[in-house]
Amino acid sequence: MLIATNGLILNQGLDPNPNLITGLDQYTSVEPVADILLVIANAIPAVSANVISQSTFNSIVTLGNTTFPALTDAIPSDYTANMTAAYGNTIYGSTTVIDTQINRLLGNINGSGYDLGIFTQIYYSSEGYRVSTNTILNSVTNSDLISSTFTDMNALTSGGVSNVNADFEKFGADLRKLGSLIDLGNLANLGQPAALLQQMAAVGGVIPAIYTALLFAGVTQSDITESNSLGTVTPKLNKKIYTALTTITGSDLSQILNLLAVTTPGIATAADLLDPLKIFPTSYGTLVTQISSNTATSPNQQVQVLIYTGTTVNSALFAAYPTTTAYIELSRVIPPDQAAANIALRNSLGQVKSIKTSTLPAFANTVSTLESSADFSLIGNLSSPIPTSVTNSLVGNLATGATANATLTIYDFMGSLTGNSFIEPLANLTADITTLNNTGNLTVLTNASTGLYAYMNLALATPSGNVIIPTGPAAGTYANAEIAFTGPGVPSGIGLLPATIAEIANIANSYPTIVSTTTSNIDTMMFQIDIENNNLSLAGVDWTVLAEVGNLGTTGIIQSFGSGLHDIGKAVSFEGPAQFVEAIANTATQTGQAIVATMREARNIATLNNSGVQSDTQIPATGR
Repeated sequence: MLIATNGLILNQGLDPNPNLITGLDQYTSVEPVADILLVIANAIPAVSANVISQSTFNSIVTLGNTTFPALTDAIPSDYTANMTAAYGNTIYGSTTVIDTQINRLLGNINGSGYDLGIFTQIYYSSEGYRVSTNTILNSVTNSDLISSTFTDMNALTSGGVSNVNADFEKFGADLRKLGSLIDLGNLANLGQPAALLQQMAAVGGVIPAIYTALLFAGVTQSDITESNSLGTVTPKLNKKIYTALTTITGSDLSQILNLLAVTTPGIATAADLLDPLKIFPTSYGTLVTQISSNTATSPNQQVQVLIYTGTTVNSALFAAYPTTTAYIELSRVIPPDQAAANIALRNSLGQVKSIKTSTLPAFANTVSTLESSADFSLIGNLSSPIPTSVTNSLVGNLATGATANATLTIYDFMGSLTGNSFIEPLANLTADITTLNNTGNLTVLTNASTGLYAYMNLALATPSGNVIIPTGPAAGTYANAEIAFTGPGVPSGIGLLPATIAEIANIANSYPTIVSTTTSNIDTMMFQIDIENNNLSLAGVDWTVLAEVGNLGTTGIIQSFGSGLHDIGKAVSFEGPAQFVEAIANTATQTGQAIVATMREARNIATLNNSGVQSDTQIPATGR
């Protein structure tokens, strides 16, 4: 790591993928492409010397951009506006765009060479934006996972507690006074008298007075033993236990309340501990549950209803539960209204995530500290966790990539440096244009003496006076170089540009398959550049500021990049940081090798640690 960091500070170790540079060189060396690039190179000083106009220069660099861009290295017309916006009017040709992009990503903005201080600024801006954006995009996509259980935003932000009672203050206060009355891991038996006995036994044991009351109610010792196993307790036995509980009052009741740490006022008998109206004396009015609506228009749609209307159990519960086994059995044991209220509470408490692993005191404290958003009607009335308009807005305004959930990789910002979207297309372009050139049908353009490109160079080398083109489709005498390009000549001659445009169109019409495949390859490269520029802009990368500030004060950022190579090395996702940095590490240098070795070291350390094997690769960073 130290070797890598030192080299990075010295501006070493990172370069564009060498296969990309090779691909660019090979494509731009193919005869028709090399010829037009020579014309453009000669035209640049000719514009400055007023030999030709800027308009004529623009026509030269856009030759074939609508018909056969690969033949002339032209930027396809669909991308001209975006590339001009990104690079200005001084950029011409698809390969020039690529070359400019990889240079400025490596910090060569002002033409003074690669600058890793600028590179690291771009990298960290991109990574920061990528991570935060992916978090949002994944959340948007995954929101459908909670849509089926979504009731309202208050329930969502309170872990479902508002689907039990939205008055957190009163509900929490009532819960805290219940001590350890309810076993949240046994909600399926809430309201069962035997469940109350079992909870007392779990907390501290059943007091003698309960045994006496049970015996008086006709419960035998074997019945008491049976009650410790709720799965075998019959409604008949439960009814006997309930009857016994109704007789426990006074000091005997106080012993039970003390055992369970219940401080709720108004409990007159032990049976009251099974009555939600009694155990939630201040919050029963806002207790809610979900039932099926069973309406003709919305059959089985879940709707939220109050458990109590006033002090009476909501009649909607009796309509919802009459045929359910749980209600039928419990209503044979305790009063039907209490049975309905307990079933309702079972259902609403049961949908609170992970409640079964909590204790009643812990749950009570949690509820007491929750904050409600019920007063915000604009979000409270939403019918889904993420409105469609919000989803569309986020996806539309945030940068999006081509991976799962449209999430981004570092390649969506700086992938040009790796050649990932360029190496294969460039190889294809070189092969196709070479094949076409070998047919001998491009000589009207490329002949070294009589080709249109040769005559263009002749005109550019004629700063004043007539330009005579003796042969070919542009043959004629022209008053000056500008007219030689635009026409007309005297007494005839259509001009070099019209003649070249016509010839490129003829070639394109003769080889439609090559036009299609080569244009597709150029589009692939321009699309990658377009995506990068859009994402870099959204990430806040400002090329004007970077050009002005440069690497001022960036040694610390480079150091962070170097010391962060272990983390980068472990980020091995597809097109992730590890793949990216390894693709641009110049392993022909010591620094480049150290960069890759440091990332491999990080992965090795993790593997060794997982197997309990220690390594000596990390030098202590503390003083001694």
